[in-house]
Parts: sequence; C-alpha cells; structure tokens
Amino acid sequence: MRKLFLIIFISILIIGSNPKIYNAQNDKDDLTFEELAKKDYFTKSDFRYEEIFQKIDENDKKFGLAKNENLILIKIGGLKSDFLRDEKLMPNLSKLKSQRGAYTFINYIPLIGADFENDAEFSMLHSLYPHGEKVSVNNYEIERLFGLPKIAKKNGYNANAYFYSQTKNKQNKDFLKKLDFDSYFYHINEDKNIMTDDFFNQILNDMKKEDNVFNYISVELFGKNLDKSYDNIDLQFRKDKLNKQLKRFDESFYEFITKIKNQKRDAIIVICGDYGPIDDEKYLEIIEDYIDVNKKSKVDRLASPLIILTNDKNDDEIFYDTCSNLDILPTILNLKAWNENIPIFGKNLFKDSELKNYVYPQKPFPKGSYIYNENRELKLGNKENMDMHHKANIEIDLCEGILRKDRIIEIMKKRETNFELNLDGKYTIAHAGGELDGMSYTNMKEALDKNYKRGKRIFEIDIEMTSDNLPVCIHSWDGFSYKFLNKDKHKKLSYEEFMSAKSPHGYTQMDLKILVSWFKEHSDAYLVTDIKNKNYEVLEMISKDSPEIIDRIWPQIYNRNQYEKIKNLGYKNIIYTLYMSPDTDEEILDFALNNDIKAITISHEKYESGLGKKLIEQGITTFVHTINHAQDAAKLIDEGVKGIYTDNL
Repeated sequence: MRKLFLIIFISILIIGSNPKIYNAQNDKDDLTFEELAKKDYFTKSDFRYEEIFQKIDENDKKFGLAKNENLILIKIGGLKSDFLRDEKLMPNLSKLKSQRGAYTFINYIPLIGADFENDAEFSMLHSLYPHGEKVSVNNYEIERLFGLPKIAKKNGYNANAYFYSQTKNKQNKDFLKKLDFDSYFYHINEDKNIMTDDFFNQILNDMKKEDNVFNYISVELFGKNLDKSYDNIDLQFRKDKLNKQLKRFDESFYEFITKIKNQKRDAIIVICGDYGPIDDEKYLEIIEDYIDVNKKSKVDRLASPLIILTNDKNDDEIFYDTCSNLDILPTILNLKAWNENIPIFGKNLFKDSELKNYVYPQKPFPKGSYIYNENRELKLGNKENMDMHHKANIEIDLCEGILRKDRIIEIMKKRETNFELNLDGKYTIAHAGGELDGMSYTNMKEALDKNYKRGKRIFEIDIEMTSDNLPVCIHSWDGFSYKFLNKDKHKKLSYEEFMSAKSPHGYTQMDLKILVSWFKEHSDAYLVTDIKNKNYEVLEMISKDSPEIIDRIWPQIYNRNQYEKIKNLGYKNIIYTLYMSPDTDEEILDFALNNDIKAITISHEKYESGLGKKLIEQGITTFVHTINHAQDAAKLIDEGVKGIYTDNL
C-alpha cells in the first residue's frame, strides 16, 4: 500500500511540474506551448484575450481585507432593493446595510439566461455570462471551468453548498457536483416555503466543525407557490401572507447572520438578491403595497441589493453604480487577495476604474440591451446608443465563444505563457473568414480584415442564395442570420432583407460584390469557396465578372461530377471536399490521382479513419477541417497535411 501511494504521489508531482495544453485527444505525449513554438510553422504572437483576465492589484481598495477570513456567500431569491428602503418592512435586514464594515450596492442586477434555476449560480461563481438560449450547465463543460468552489479549495478552504427549497431538484444537484463542492445539503420544506430555523441551524452546526470554510447558501424569500394555492382567496389574504413571510424571514435571517458573526468572527459575508416568483407580472398586485409599481419601470423592479459585510470597522458605504452577479467573483478575489489565471467578465466593485456602470442582460430583456445608472435612476437601453448595443452583443458572444468546445482551457494555457501560437499563413485556411471577437462562422468583412492583419492569406467563405436567388456570405439560414443579423432564425432572407439588416455587433455583411472587391484589393489573398447550393452558377458569375482573380480562387466541389463543369469555367485550383461526398476511399483516391485537383479536404474524423494516411502516401495534397487546437494542427502537419481549416490558429 505504501509503495502504491508513493507511485501515485510521484506521478502527481511529475504531471504538476510540466503542465500540458488541452487537446481533443488528450494525448499523453502532447507538447507544451514552448515546444510547439519551436516548430517552423508556428510563430509567437501577442495574447489576444488579456482584457478579460483577472488583474489583481495590491493598490486596489480593500485588497486583502478578508485575506484570512471565512467566506459566506448567500443568494436570496426574490429579495429586492425596495424591500430594504422601507425599514418597517424588513427592519432587521435593513440594519445590516447600516452597520460599520457594510458595503451595499443598491442597483445590483442578477443576470440569467435560459435556465432561471442554475444560471445565477453559474454566473456568480464563474463571472461568465450564462447561455441565452440553452441551459448553461448542459451546454458548457462546467467541470473544466475554474469557479469559486475550486479556487477556494485550492487556497485551503472547504467548499460547501446549502439549498433551502420546496422540492428536490436533481438537475441542481448534478450542477453542484460539477462545480466541485466538497458537500451539498438540501433542506426540503413543502409547507408553502414558510421559513424555518432548522436550515440555518444545520449550517451553524456544520461551521462549528470546520475552519477555513467557503459556504454557498441559497434561500428563497418567497415560495414558488406564492399565490398558486390562493387563486380563489381575496387579495388581502395573500398580501397578509406575504407580509408574514417577509417578517418571518427577516427575523430568522438576521439571527442567523448575528450567530455567524459571533461564531466566526473572522468571516466575510456576501448577501445578494436574485430573481424569484416576485418578478412575474402576475405578482405585481400582491407587492404594490411595498413597491409603487405604477412609478417603477420593469428594470427598476428587478434591482436587488448586494451587501458585503466585512470586519472593516472604519468604513461603510452605499453605492448606486450598476452591477451584476458577474462582479461577485472578481470582488471576492480582490478581498481575499487570490490571484488566479482565469477569464472573468465582471469587475472588482472596489476598483474605481472598473465601475463601467453598464450591465448587459439577456433575459427578460432582449440581448443587446444595457442597463445603466443615471443620477441614481436605473435606465434600460437597447439601440439608442449603438456603440453600447454592439458592445453588449460582442461581450456576451465573446464569452460564449471562449466557452465553446472547452476552448477556455487552451486560452488559459496561452495566457500562462503570455503568447499565442500563430499558424503560418501558408498552412492556414481561415474558416468562415476566421474567428472574430471569439465568434466563428461570421463570414463578415471584419473577419477578413482582422485575420489578414494576423498574417492569414487563405480564407474560406460560405456563400448561400437568398430567397430571390442572389448570392450572399452566410453559412446557412438555420440560425446564423439570427445571431449575426438579428433576423428570424429559420427564414431565408431576401437580398434586400439581408443587406439592409443591422448587425448587432456592428459588423459588415457581404454580398458577392463586396467579397470579390475585397480580394481585388488584397492581391496576395486567396478565396476558398464553400457554396452548398448553386455552386456552378455562383462560380460562373465570378468567372464572368472578375476573371482577373480567378487564379486566386480555390473553388470547392462536393462530388466528382462537378469537376469538369467547374474546370471549364477556367478554375485551375479545384478542391474536392468530402463532407457531402458518398464516395468510397478507393473512388476518392482514383479521382485524385487521375485529375488535376488542388487538394482533397476531409474532416479530422475521416482523416483519422485511415483515409488521410492513404492520401498522403499517394502524394495527394490533403487539407483537414476544422482544427482549433495547436497540438492537433502540429500532429497533422508533421504527418504531411498541407492545409488546416481553422477558426483561431
């Protein structure tokens, strides 16, 4: 047993001393970034995402204020800032924001996406935007992210989660496991969610047994059944019940906080409101005694409090700057003096220069909206300020882009080395123009401009036909017009609709004329066309209207029958791409050997099946799509692949 332990221990030391980059195959022989940089087809370039990484500064306000203290983070579903403005309504909770060492942010907006249940936790613990249309827990590889539970454990803390709920929620439990909490506790109360002390007592008892704790606590101010069971009962009864719930919670919670302070004097406590049933329009008549709903906009009603209780007895302050759950992690990192190599999209609330005063929601307002504070009044904007509208969309989509397919791991490794690996332009085929602000598949003019400046010279662009049969640059009509043009997800647009649409990111969409003009202006650039419909017709347009660039166009064909027709148009650099081909390996090899083609393009999966090796052994130029990890690209090039379709290399 001792020998086995020693072997495991030594193995951990070896692995830890030589970190490897992540790649799709998790090959045990992966090269480090420094080793890859020595390859003659890679050059070092500046790291592109520095602005989204944590920047800790010992000169920041409150830096290290809670360095050696326990950490308690509490989310209260349904708690609104208005409930604390009337001290008669929740007198005890109102006291907290007036204590010395209390820092209160009145205009805190919890950001959510498609999943109301878990998005608050996801964004709060990671400082990342939730997915607007899919469940973040299922869409992203949560286990590989570095959120507050993992950071706390890395710094010697026990990470525990406590939930007060009416019903069991398997999805929530699965989410907590992925977040890497040491333990999680559910208090199930089916009695209309009337607050009981049992839940808080359980936490206090657990805290007596542990030092260096990070406790995440989620409670609900109102039950989901706030009025469902009382539809046939008069309004006054429901208001009385609400008042009873508020009073009961206020007393229990204040007692809980007081006991924590007495029991764990060295604790920092962060309390924030969150969405709850109270945000539903049908509850407005129940809360109108507490909030003047006629004078409040919808965004005003969403404002929740964020209270940070510290042991700094020399100061307390109320802030009116707009902030969100994205800001909790970077603020805690500053207070704890934890310096982590992680991307964050929030701001340290104690760093004056980072108080940008804008929050970018996706629900319940349209994506691209922005919430800001003007003279202590919350306001909602969308397209009134197009720069802010574009910035909101770019920031949200940049976050989604770095989370896609676990790219975040490789980005973190790049940041550790402080450089990126830029694949030599002669090997690179910039997929859909190349990545733009973390987004792939844009096919926008700015993608060509940006990646040309990075040294790329070969660009693959998707071309589709509009509803009135005119060619434009878009991957397909199944969602890309919605993401990049804010148009109907499943509608094939007319040419007029496509070209007149305003990009939510401020980008420039292209028709065939704009695309061809760009390549005329860049005489050392090459265009790889991806035209799934009307391939011959579009290539014929180009050959007739712009014969001077035909030698710099590498048209892709999708079956062998297209070859002679495209060749007869004057194209000399034809690529046979196989993603729609029914051909056998033997038919592909025979065709490539007996025709003057530029290359065969195959997927990584098809390459690994053995066809790639066969092509290279026969001296057939081989391209592979779509490769976004440097390790994979290096392996392919070393084996003889001549072209790599990529979004970001």
